[in-house]
Amino acid sequence: MGIPQILKNFLNSEKAIASAVPLIIATVFVFTGRITEQEWMEFAVLVTGIYVGGKAIHGAAAAAGGGAAAKAELAELKSLLADADDEADAALEEKFSEDK
Repeated sequence: MGIPQILKNFLNSEKAIASAVPLIIATVFVFTGRITEQEWMEFAVLVTGIYVGGKAIHGAAAAAGGGAAAKAELAELKSLLADADDEADAALEEKFSEDK
């Protein structure tokens, strides 16, 4: 994943923007002398904690609400991987039998 994709993902994430904007404002406040570095650090810890907590709650809610869908998707992915493994094994066997 390149830098442009990371920035695109960041700009599409409301939680990421909602946590970055206050940190940027607080950083400006440090440089203008309105808050101290220690106050900035405490604020950064608070914002990061809220962001991480929000991501954890969102993930837990998605897992609890989408259990059946997630299991069906996992079963489909396992099936696709098994098919791909069989195809890869056949291709390797064919390649090495040609080399002899």
